[in-house]
Amino acid sequence: MIGKPHNLRNAMKTQVNLARLVSLSVAVLLILGCSSQNTMEKEYPESVKLTVRNPVDVARTDAPVTLEIEEIKEHVPNFNPEAVVGLSAGTEIPGQYISENPARVIFTMDFQSGESKSLVIRYAESGGKQRNYTKRTQAVLAHKVGGEWSTEEQIYEGGDFTEVQQVNVPDPHTDHSTYFQFEGPGWESDIVGYRLYLDHRNAIDIFGKKTTDMVLDSVGTEDFGSYHEMSDWGMDILKVGEAYGLGAVGLWMNGEPHKVAEVDDITCTVTANGPVYSEIRLDYNGWNVQDEKYNMSSRLGIYAGCRLTKHRVEVSENVDMLSASIVNHENTEFLESNVAESGWQYIATYGPQDIEGRDLGMVLFYKTAQAREIVPTDLDYYVVIEPEENSTSWYFGAAWAEEPDGIATLEEFKTYLDVTRQQLNSPIIVEFNNTSE
Repeated sequence: MIGKPHNLRNAMKTQVNLARLVSLSVAVLLILGCSSQNTMEKEYPESVKLTVRNPVDVARTDAPVTLEIEEIKEHVPNFNPEAVVGLSAGTEIPGQYISENPARVIFTMDFQSGESKSLVIRYAESGGKQRNYTKRTQAVLAHKVGGEWSTEEQIYEGGDFTEVQQVNVPDPHTDHSTYFQFEGPGWESDIVGYRLYLDHRNAIDIFGKKTTDMVLDSVGTEDFGSYHEMSDWGMDILKVGEAYGLGAVGLWMNGEPHKVAEVDDITCTVTANGPVYSEIRLDYNGWNVQDEKYNMSSRLGIYAGCRLTKHRVEVSENVDMLSASIVNHENTEFLESNVAESGWQYIATYGPQDIEGRDLGMVLFYKTAQAREIVPTDLDYYVVIEPEENSTSWYFGAAWAEEPDGIATLEEFKTYLDVTRQQLNSPIIVEFNNTSE
């Protein structure tokens, strides 16, 4: 019998060895997977199974799946939101527990057009366990500590910025007093950042980002106001001036808006600062407008992978109308959705309107049922809103041409607006299947 050529025998041996190596690798992965699953089931022995579905014919990335704790407890009364992990098709997905009312858990998931997925929420009945996920949102509230007020100039001299969870705005504070890190609270996703002037202006500004990293905790800490200059991470890009900024609230009275300017007491709180969601809450007590006083709570929240901020507002009973704003810059195109339809609609602007003339898109999504009129002025466009049961909400967002892989043209911005409106009007559908995996 004639033997196989030497090089052929070696080739066959190599193939056999490779096959053994692949088989061994698969076995190891299976063992590790089973071990990981066993560990997960041991740490989080209880579970509830759901089906989540994207009801629209467009793909969704980083779609937030939100479940209120009360609703979950209707199905599993022993549910403990402080020790939770989410799994889809056996793979762990990023999630977060939010204790602020309404208490809820949030997961981020990707969906194809019309796709349904399983979601298993595993939990331990007691204790607290935190999973380690990449941080893709951030809320920052920092003010100086260790210095003192120069009351004549209303400037805080000396001291270092220190992050806090809550602060009552001190009486001497005003615009450019250098007390707050960037003149108030800031919040960001991996796409964009925002800040609110925590003084008589009460306007909202935009941080354009050239990175997906979380940056606001270090912005302006060494050199106050340095964020007005371009850096590796980006810069402050919106020229606000006397305007309200993007998505800010006002009281609409006698055909014009009134800023949240004269207030007896303002408390600012970081209510969420996690990997998939962050939020700032502002409580205004004694907001004085034309010798009438009002109370208002304002929440500003942002999700991972999203450029929108949701602005939720609750007001005292004697408020009839509010306003939400977009800055009106020259040389921009005004865009508007089909207001004859119900649900969420938008007004938007696009053009060379960042502080140095680069392209920037701004959008405000509002509820058709609560909107009464859209009023253009020299400074802002206003959507006049009638709150329902003393509360309302809207979304605002910015798209900067300098973002990495961002929206760079008017046509891309228009597509974003229409797709986002469709998604807001068709949120992810969640169905409880049973109380065990």
